[in-house]
Amino acid sequence: MSKGQDTRNDIITKAATLFNKRGFAGVSMSELMAATGLKKGGLYNHFSSKEEIMAEAFGYAFGRVTDELTRVIKNELSAHDKLKAVIEFYRHYSLKPTIEGGCPIVNSAVESDDANPLLRSKVKEAMQVVQSGLVSVIKRGQQRGEFRQDADPEKAAIGIIAQIDGGIIITRAFGESRYMDIVCDQLHRYVETELLCS
Repeated sequence: MSKGQDTRNDIITKAATLFNKRGFAGVSMSELMAATGLKKGGLYNHFSSKEEIMAEAFGYAFGRVTDELTRVIKNELSAHDKLKAVIEFYRHYSLKPTIEGGCPIVNSAVESDDANPLLRSKVKEAMQVVQSGLVSVIKRGQQRGEFRQDADPEKAAIGIIAQIDGGIIITRAFGESRYMDIVCDQLHRYVETELLCS
C-alpha cells in the first residue's frame, strides 16, 4: 500500500470515530485536521470535500460492524442459530460497540435528512444490506424447513431491524443494558413463536 493510500485510510479511520461520536454536522474541518494531524490542503489532497470524507468514513464504520457481525454468525449452521446470534450480537453491541460512538446506521439515520442527501443515500444502502441479509437468512430457514412458510421474510426482517435499532436508542438514552435485554428477549420470543416451525 502506498503512503498516500495509508494517509487516506488513516483519515477515514479517524473521521469515522469523530463522525460516529458527534455527527457529521458536529465535526468541523479544524477538528478533522487536529485528529489527523493534517492541514486543510492535506485533507483535500485525498478528498474533494468534507462530504466525501463523511461518505467514506460511514462506509468504513458500517464495514467494521458488518465484518464483526459476519464473524460472529459465520460458524452457525442453522438459520435459527444465525438469527439468535444476530440478536445476541446486538444485545452486547449497544453498550460496547465495534466502533466508538455506537451504531453508525442509527447515528447517521437520525442525522441524515433533506440537508444531507449523500449521507441519507449511504444510510439507505446500509439498511438495505442489513435487511437483505436478514431476508436471506429467513428464506434459507424456510427452504430448510426451520421457519414457517407463511412468514413474510421482508416483514420479519424489517421488524427485527426496527426493534434492534429502537433498543439501541433506548439503551443509549438510559445508559442501561436492561433495555436492550428486554428487546432481545422479545425478539427471541418472536422468532420462537412467529418464525419457527412448531
